[in-house]
Amino acid sequence: MSSELGLFGGKPTRSKWLPYSRQWISEEDCQAVVRSLKSDWITRGPEVRAFEEEVAGFVGFPYGVAFSSATAGLHAVMACLGMKPGDEVSLPPLSFVATANAALYSGAKLNFIDVREDTLNIDEQKLADSRSPFKLSVDFAGNPVDLRNFNHGSTAHHISDAAHSLSARLSGKPAAQFSEIAVYSFHPVKTCTTGEGGCVVLRDEALAEELRRFRNHGIAGEEQPGFSPQRSLGFNYHLTEMQAALGRSQLKKLETWRKARTDLAKEYEKLLGGLDYVRLPKLTETAESSWHLFPIRLPVELWGADKAQIVAAFRAENIGVQVHYLPIYLQPYYQALGFKPGLCPMAEKAHQELLSIPLHPQMEKADLRDVVAAIEKISQWAQKRESN
Repeated sequence: MSSELGLFGGKPTRSKWLPYSRQWISEEDCQAVVRSLKSDWITRGPEVRAFEEEVAGFVGFPYGVAFSSATAGLHAVMACLGMKPGDEVSLPPLSFVATANAALYSGAKLNFIDVREDTLNIDEQKLADSRSPFKLSVDFAGNPVDLRNFNHGSTAHHISDAAHSLSARLSGKPAAQFSEIAVYSFHPVKTCTTGEGGCVVLRDEALAEELRRFRNHGIAGEEQPGFSPQRSLGFNYHLTEMQAALGRSQLKKLETWRKARTDLAKEYEKLLGGLDYVRLPKLTETAESSWHLFPIRLPVELWGADKAQIVAAFRAENIGVQVHYLPIYLQPYYQALGFKPGLCPMAEKAHQELLSIPLHPQMEKADLRDVVAAIEKISQWAQKRESN
């Protein structure tokens, strides 16, 4: 393998692009979508209802409500729980912007709580101690927040942004079992997909009905022949029948894919364990990650080169890497709202170090070896560059 980086004209580690994640659509999935297209329903029909039941059943909840995206689901949950302008919501900064955006849709005040140094999940004790009436946790990269001893309180609502962690477990149970409400994503890079889509799982039947109204313009349905009154303000947040059919087909393979992702993660741990400049993901003792992502940490003092160039270097080696995440409050939009650097030091330090390397069930061990070879190649260049 050439020691010259692909970024500077050298031979790349791989001849073919390896994405950091991707969907896996089988012929069975395609047939399920076609059957739906040929049916009498293409929206608001039996496939959506069955998908909701199957997602809820997978994690042991009685009710599921599907949405056009997890973002829509988060928005709906907060609105239907009564979030109003000025209400405070506590949440972690290491997440996709949708976590915070959904709260802003209701005019909430954001209270960012720093992450743990080890798991990079929100500090559970600080979240429990906060006086916010709404508390959001995020299962970073699929690693579940340890909520086993979390005191949800009698007045505060806890919502688990479980976009990354549909198949994650705590103490052998679905991780969502320790939450009041969980919201899942079925975006193409997640562990299974509906193309775009989300689903809320919960135990409160009345709230589930309210969520269904919210996604349907505030309309519950026909109350009298030809009369479907709007009784509240809502949105058009429907998942289509075709998407639900795809999701149902994908769910059948989710457990197999979880095991495949776990095996790949263990192989990465073996291959990278001897590299002292790579810090591997850390789980709590009873946690089983869904391994939506495999985020490694590359200490800035050892790598030296700026992060944008490091990302470009990997991509020039045909290794698809991604950065998860810039702390939300450092996004330009949130800076314009008045948030300042230094709010969550641990999250900011982690962002400087984090890099998500490829992980998806279609990968083979040879692909992992290519990723590790690229890490070694780029690290040698970066350290040599720093010493010159």
